[in-house]
Amino acid sequence: AMDRPGLLHDISTALTVNHGNITAINAKTDKGQNISNIHVSVEFDNLTSLSQLIEKVKQVPNVIHIKRI
Repeated sequence: AMDRPGLLHDISTALTVNHGNITAINAKTDKGQNISNIHVSVEFDNLTSLSQLIEKVKQVPNVIHIKRI
């Protein structure tokens, strides 16, 4: 994601509002490139919930890429 104030807050809000339970977060920012890499571990009820969570995070401003690992 392109780094900006409130980015982590907006991502965590998108996850928790959609009933995701955040179990871990690791975030690093490259100030030279203004990029943040944020890895989030989330528990969810089912795969439908996962799809909805991914779509909500994609809608967060400045999020460039999201993937399931």
